[in-house]
Amino acid sequence: LMQFLVEAVVLSLLGGFLGIVLALSASVWLAGFLRVPSVFNASITPFSLAPRTFPYFSIGLVHVLAEGDLAWNRYLSTALHGLVVIALYFFLRRATSRVAVDVAARQPVLLFVCLWVALNPAAVYGAAYLIQRTILLACLCSLLAASLYLRAQQEARTADLFSAALLATLATMMKEHALLLPAALVVLTPLVSDWNRASLRRPA
Repeated sequence: LMQFLVEAVVLSLLGGFLGIVLALSASVWLAGFLRVPSVFNASITPFSLAPRTFPYFSIGLVHVLAEGDLAWNRYLSTALHGLVVIALYFFLRRATSRVAVDVAARQPVLLFVCLWVALNPAAVYGAAYLIQRTILLACLCSLLAASLYLRAQQEARTADLFSAALLATLATMMKEHALLLPAALVVLTPLVSDWNRASLRRPA
């Protein structure tokens, strides 16, 4: 047991150090891209190689179309928050399908978790603070990518792997914090499949 604890601590420290190095490297690389554009400039640039472009575009476009009325941007953020909760439900349903086969038995737990996220102030923060639409869109893309990845591992669907990769890329473009999402998805593999040559080869 002591050896296991020591190995776990060492691996955690190495993983944390690697994460810090990657985060700092990404911050340096992305520093030139992260200047927040004006509302009007953002409203005419839907896509670019710079992260956060599309979230800022959605804010700018709605702001211009609504003639400066912030309520419409808040409505959109609330709708996106709702979509995140729905995506979370389907992700959790897929992720728990191996440990709890009976859907009816786990349904109350899944609904409670989704309700908790829907009403939790920390989660609602992303909807209330408009500039954090980057978080909402990144979370939405990440949850969809995770659901598709798990289904790909569970049902050997190659098309889902490509879709998950595309959504993971979009999540990174929505907010650069999702840079390590592919690694996180691979770690989820045991939820739906055993570690074997096939399950390791699919994400590779």
